[in-house]
Amino acid sequence: MGSGGGGGGTGMGGAGQDVFLFQNLDEFGVDGLDMITDFENGDLIDLSGIDANTSASGDQAFSWTSSFTGQAGQIRMVGQSTPGSWLIEFDINGDALADASFIVQGAASPSSGWIL
Repeated sequence: MGSGGGGGGTGMGGAGQDVFLFQNLDEFGVDGLDMITDFENGDLIDLSGIDANTSASGDQAFSWTSSFTGQAGQIRMVGQSTPGSWLIEFDINGDALADASFIVQGAASPSSGWIL
């Protein structure tokens, strides 16, 4: 299992299934993007420790969307010009702008099943 840490970091898994863990927004830096470089089918990204909607009480999960609509707690995936590279962005305050993001490289077939 790998974990994020402070922004601008690079995570690599090993052989077999990996879980990349992000526990809070502080792990995503403003000066650089976290990057997972060898994401493979069966690997997971665990965001379950991050409250998807900070304006609601409790701990909410993220919901997938193709584009931000101004509702807090949304997550989207944007294809990049490099094949096999994806930008994952999420909006926790509902302003329709990404509050944090990271890059995933190496994924063969992106799906919402990647993220817990």
